[in-house]
Amino acid sequence: MEERMPYLIQRCRVRSRENITGIDSLLSFDYMGSSEFEWGALPIALRELCEVADELMVHEVSFTKKKSLWLVTTNKDVAEARRMLKIVSSEKARTKEYVGIEAYLKGTEAEHSYRDYKAWWDIDHHWIACVDKELAELVIKAIKSVRDRRKANG
Repeated sequence: MEERMPYLIQRCRVRSRENITGIDSLLSFDYMGSSEFEWGALPIALRELCEVADELMVHEVSFTKKKSLWLVTTNKDVAEARRMLKIVSSEKARTKEYVGIEAYLKGTEAEHSYRDYKAWWDIDHHWIACVDKELAELVIKAIKSVRDRRKANG
């Protein structure tokens, strides 16, 4: 069986940590420059996360003593998500567009141009990596908010 590889990773900035009414009230999505990101991939990924919203958990992934990322995924998918996050955080990753996680973790010059990114969403494999635990918890809250609004609207 072929290993799944991360490819479509959406860079995200924090829009606001207050008054969370949905994922787009919490995060803003960087223009990625590829049609794959523009043709409905995010709404599909969000719908699939909404379907498992009650199963989403926050998992710490340590890279160094001082640098961790906080992974939002299900317990069922956490091992695979950790594996993919480690790939994306290496310089060997071959994603569709530049992600910047390795620069964030290393604190290199490239980090300065990407310092505003606080989350990365693998829209194919349904995990979101965040720079802190509070943000990861807010991501889950935002996803549940979207799910609840959709249920209420039928």
